[in-house]
Amino acid sequence: MVKRITWKPKPLQQIREIERYFKIELGTVQAFDKFLDTLYEKLDRIKKYPESGRPTGYKTVRYWFVDEHRSVFYRITKDKIIILLIWDARQHPDKNPYRKK
Repeated sequence: MVKRITWKPKPLQQIREIERYFKIELGTVQAFDKFLDTLYEKLDRIKKYPESGRPTGYKTVRYWFVDEHRSVFYRITKDKIIILLIWDARQHPDKNPYRKK
């Protein structure tokens, strides 16, 4: 069963920060567009197969790799998938509230 996706405010802010990084720091719109395409491709898979993500230390939270640096963390509920975090692996792991303990 395909579930609908909802977003917490934090990952939406993180996407804006990623956009700023690609467009301003790297000066490329194409790289950000590619990131978004890959992200939405992964979200389509998550909608269809929510349990296929990697487990975390929390029973209802899983994650998928988006690219070599970023992962999307999400919570599975009865009727939807909630996007919780876009995690950049270059950060200190202790900053990730959903990391495996």
